[in-house]
Amino acid sequence: MTEEQQLQIERLKNYNTYLGNTIWARMNTFPIISSLAATLLVVATFNSNLIEPTLFVRILLSILLALIPFSLTVFYKQTDEAEKQTVAAIEELGGSAVKKYVAKLNRKSISGYYHWIFTSILWVIIFCLIALILNAKIS
Repeated sequence: MTEEQQLQIERLKNYNTYLGNTIWARMNTFPIISSLAATLLVVATFNSNLIEPTLFVRILLSILLALIPFSLTVFYKQTDEAEKQTVAAIEELGGSAVKKYVAKLNRKSISGYYHWIFTSILWVIIFCLIALILNAKIS
């Protein structure tokens, strides 16, 4: 392999890392933004002089709350897909020795599913909260 080809491979690795980090950072902001927006709306409804807790406000709050687990679900799906693609690329580039090593990594253990378990529980809690918010009496 020539020096130019090695430099090209290094550039590709750097760009790939940068692209992955950028996507991860962008997706990581969704749950944070929706959580902060829902929190601000809840705090503002504590004082009815600021925001009257009307049906419209309750619907907005429900939407913001639903965005939290939804954005986490999308984020986890993208990271799972990125992991699969990265493992496939490593196996392809590394040969049989690397394939044996990667096969030993048990990514499908219970710890590999913690984020899905957490998000599923969060979906149930958020769904219950939305039902309570929308069924509450408007004062």
